Amino acid sequence: MRTLLVAAVASLALGSLAACHSKASACGGVTGACVGFEQGASESAIATGFAQAAQGSTLAFGEGTFKFSNSVTLQQKGVTIKGAGIDKSVLDFSGQTAGSDGLLVLDGSDGVTFADFTIKDTKGNATKVTGSTGVHWQRVKVQWTAADGHTHGPYGLYPVGCKNVLIENSIVIGAADSGIYVGQSSNIIVRNNQVSQSVAGIEIENSFQADVMGNNATDNTAGILVFDLPNLQQQGGHQVRVFNNTMTGNNRTNFAAAGDIVAIVPAGIGFFVMANHDVEVFGNTITNNNTGATGVISYALTGQDLSKLPASYYPYPTKINIHDNVMTGNGTAPDPQTQLGTLFLFNKSAFSGGVIAAELYDGIIDPNVANAAGANPMQICYQNNGSAATFANLHFDQFDQSNPTSLGVHMTQDATAYTCAQTALPAVTLP
Repeated sequence: MRTLLVAAVASLALGSLAACHSKASACGGVTGACVGFEQGASESAIATGFAQAAQGSTLAFGEGTFKFSNSVTLQQKGVTIKGAGIDKSVLDFSGQTAGSDGLLVLDGSDGVTFADFTIKDTKGNATKVTGSTGVHWQRVKVQWTAADGHTHGPYGLYPVGCKNVLIENSIVIGAADSGIYVGQSSNIIVRNNQVSQSVAGIEIENSFQADVMGNNATDNTAGILVFDLPNLQQQGGHQVRVFNNTMTGNNRTNFAAAGDIVAIVPAGIGFFVMANHDVEVFGNTITNNNTGATGVISYALTGQDLSKLPASYYPYPTKINIHDNVMTGNGTAPDPQTQLGTLFLFNKSAFSGGVIAAELYDGIIDPNVANAAGANPMQICYQNNGSAATFANLHFDQFDQSNPTSLGVHMTQDATAYTCAQTALPAVTLP
């Protein structure tokens, strides 16, 4: 009897110690309040931990795989969501049957940080933060693994309506829209990330004051996009710097959902800017993108009726400064599966050397400034992008849709008026 009692007490003690050790493992090295989740933790326990998180606390995942069937939601200030490292702590949503996001952080969750874990196969967006200030992703990996890209979620790292955003040292693979998407936000730094196998590697949309630097965008449909769209709460995207990035081999077939604005983007694009002002692109390596290296376009190129746009929306790009980049091996095989790519392919022989120009401008001018002094009223500047970087004003203002060859007839390749410079934009600083 005594032997059995001692054994039982010892077993309880060991179980208690194991439980303490388990908790310490997930929360090891964390100062302050921490709720730890070890492999085997139930989804309901994790959801409860998120729902009841204290301000300034840490929610820590230990090593292992954690399976989810629903979104996990947080609404609290100053919370850190961390794991034991990329591919060490894996949040697996492959069995998700409810909710559209993986980790969803709601309005007012200022100071949220994501760090050191992998999240995969969410039904919708992997991580989404709305209406918050001081949002930080570091060393986070997002991946969709299904062979059919149409089943992938649209966005990997996704702040919308946020301020003071930092996304760094992270990896996104396979997003059906944009791997890293920053929308309607301000004061943004996106740096030293790797994005691949997505439709757009990185997209800055309807945002102000953004620095996109040191990223590697490869094997996407398009490397980096800077867009501004109508009918959103924040319009007039501006002061965006895209510099010291690598955009190479972005030739993946576009698999965006029909009707999605990025569905119009041809495979084989390094960089595009649409309807923004004050954008500076420099120090980038843009190579081996089959349709074209860079493009500056207006919203009109989407095919939408400009007469129906809200008065608050400005659909033309202006003050675009693309300089001192390396552009080689682009424009050799335009995408025949999109309208724009097919048009380039049909008129390929009209371009110098039979290669689509690396410096493309759609040539659609705001009629209110069309008669402004000078041949470049929208102030679109290309300069010092290497001898392989030829220029073309596509003159879509004169394009006849009933005659595809009119693109080759009306476009001009004289870069004189567009060989210019704008004032350098200031760096973004975060508090």
